[in-house]
Amino acid sequence: MLTLNKIKWILLIVIATLVFFIMPKSKTKLSIQILMCKTSDNYFQLFYKNSSSSYSGSQMIRGKTHQINSELSLIEFTIPDSANFSRIRIDFGENRKVRTIKNISISGYMNKYEWNSEQIISDYRPINVKFSMADKYLQIIPTTTDPYIIGREDIDKLIDKIRFKSALFSSACFIFLLIITGYAIILLLTKFVQRSIKIILVFVISE
Repeated sequence: MLTLNKIKWILLIVIATLVFFIMPKSKTKLSIQILMCKTSDNYFQLFYKNSSSSYSGSQMIRGKTHQINSELSLIEFTIPDSANFSRIRIDFGENRKVRTIKNISISGYMNKYEWNSEQIISDYRPINVKFSMADKYLQIIPTTTDPYIIGREDIDKLIDKIRFKSALFSSACFIFLLIITGYAIILLLTKFVQRSIKIILVFVISE
């Protein structure tokens, strides 16, 4: 018969198991996101490279556009696990549309670093565009076709930090799962031994 105490332990084990298995097992799944005023465009691109290489089509990710609400859209670039890079370039398509950005962020599981509009101006170099502030938002105003921005600094240390925090959290979840499961097994074994002793004593006394 399931008692309240048994139900609590079962729930703890289930929760710990779910938390652990939804975590990435090797590398952190990274994504770079742009939060901007609503758009239905789907031709945003992100190029990535390390310090010794150049930007190329083989290291390019197409963005996916998600509608957050009636005012904001999220452009998401999911980084492959195999990607090894330190610099990024964000292309806004071969058009002259003005983009109004709230922030750019890079995130792994439960970890995030964000560039607000002012930090974008200082940390990204505009190519074929000019920056203009508009009520805490940043306008990307193309000056010709093929507008894009390039990160000024290497971000590999930031990526390593995000991946380390995610791996640390995953390890903590695994240890927690082991402790909870181990304790539950000890309780079950203790009860099994106690019942076995009672059965043996009853058998011996009856003899």
